[in-house]
Amino acid sequence: MKCLIAYFSQTNSTRKIAESIGKELTVYDWEVDFKNIKEDKSVNIEEYDLFGFGTPVYYYRLPFLVKDFLQSLPDLKNKPVFSFITYGTYYFGVPVEINNILKEKSTHNIGFFAARGADKYLGYLKQGVLLSDGHPNKRELTQAKHFANSLLKYFQEESNSENIYKLKKENKKGIIYNFESLLTKALS
Repeated sequence: MKCLIAYFSQTNSTRKIAESIGKELTVYDWEVDFKNIKEDKSVNIEEYDLFGFGTPVYYYRLPFLVKDFLQSLPDLKNKPVFSFITYGTYYFGVPVEINNILKEKSTHNIGFFAARGADKYLGYLKQGVLLSDGHPNKRELTQAKHFANSLLKYFQEESNSENIYKLKKENKKGIIYNFESLLTKALS
């Protein structure tokens, strides 16, 4: 079986999660190819049995590069897909947005995973402030491996029911979120 994991990673957090998932799949004799969409956006998904996609959350939204990539995908003819994100503080509707775009491409969603990632907040400082330093940590990388195992169940079981996106409740929105939300809405 073959899997393509396409991802975008600014701080290498998303790449680490992609590699953790991929490494676990190879334990079960899967052939896994990785594609960093920042370097190469061309993909031939037809030759793969499973398509995975990962992205960071950028200012509480899906990065434009990622959105353009997902929207440029051809009809995937009910291909099984999974997605994963890395986030610093909140991810809000990003998983649902990814899921909606992939549904438009005629996919069969079999899973979603979210992990904390290194979050560089530029704010008003030239060098920025690194929040959630050290993420994804060992525990989160282990959780990514467990997620990979849950994906394999789709191929091992007769039942091919979709995993529903289960979004955990986030804490109350903070001051930084409210301020940045206003700024980024004004710019888009």
